[in-house]
Amino acid sequence: MSEVVVYAGSYGGWVQSMAAADFVGACRGTGSLLVDASALDVGISYFVTGSYWYCWEGLEEFDTGTALPDDTTVTAAVFSFYVKVDSSLQNEWTLEVRGPYNFGTTLETGDFVSSTNLGSYDLLASMPTTAISGVGTFYTLTSETAFLDAISLTGLTSVILDSDKHRLEQQPSVTPTWKNDVLDGNKSYDYITIQYGPVAPPTIDASQVDDDIQVAWT
Repeated sequence: MSEVVVYAGSYGGWVQSMAAADFVGACRGTGSLLVDASALDVGISYFVTGSYWYCWEGLEEFDTGTALPDDTTVTAAVFSFYVKVDSSLQNEWTLEVRGPYNFGTTLETGDFVSSTNLGSYDLLASMPTTAISGVGTFYTLTSETAFLDAISLTGLTSVILDSDKHRLEQQPSVTPTWKNDVLDGNKSYDYITIQYGPVAPPTIDASQVDDDIQVAWT
């Protein structure tokens, strides 16, 4: 069994949806949309002035096709997320990694995925924000079996990072001082640790072997 670590590439960043006094609209991307290809944020924000709701989705890609043989079998995949800033303490939530989500090589506002569609992408890995004990370090997410099939052997493995509260349209509690429910990551820091091995040889049914075929053992 072999192991390789694949770091996030240069594509990706965050896509933000904003809506005034309309949490569901922010979740579904019906308001204003903005992108930033230089940073990575995930979660929900609320600004008291103007009652603005924001939903942030992170997009990342990993060049697994270059790192892995195209005739191998992925046996394990673990996602490691770097937490730069943790503003999730006021309303705990679960960080989700979903995919595959091919957003291409240019980040656009159209890459935002509505809460109504996030569930259509397989859950690959997740972590409750209660597991975060400090910043400036990596955290290992819990993998799902779907992660194995999502790893591309020939190209990019692209994923979307979201908050479960965003996907479920569960509005966080709001106080006069509440503003952020966001994890700030660091683009290109995240990585996937992949274990892989050779493709198992096909099983030969002896009853299907032609009697005229002779196999010589040396």
